[in-house]
Amino acid sequence: MTLTLHPTFREEARRIKDAYAELSPRSSERFVLTLRLCLEHIEMSPRSAGHFFDKNGENQSRIRRCNLQGFPFFIAYAVKQDAVYVAALIHAKSNPDGWPLHRVPGDM
Repeated sequence: MTLTLHPTFREEARRIKDAYAELSPRSSERFVLTLRLCLEHIEMSPRSAGHFFDKNGENQSRIRRCNLQGFPFFIAYAVKQDAVYVAALIHAKSNPDGWPLHRVPGDM
């Protein structure tokens, strides 16, 4: 399975990691480990790693989400045949109208 990250994904993850580091180096390390495990799970088993995405009560069947256990974030991603596109790292309490779902390519 080919895993492709949106160009801004790493920067989003770094920004969140740095915010946790200001609170506690251990929290920052735990965030990075949890993020890596989630990405590995998506890569190994993308159709079972996350559930279908729901935005304002509307099912976005081409987009899935994988929650980061112990953190208020999830990864939004799409699957097509042998390709997985990781679109964004999103705070679970953020306004759904601001979620960057436009990052998922239309053919996914």
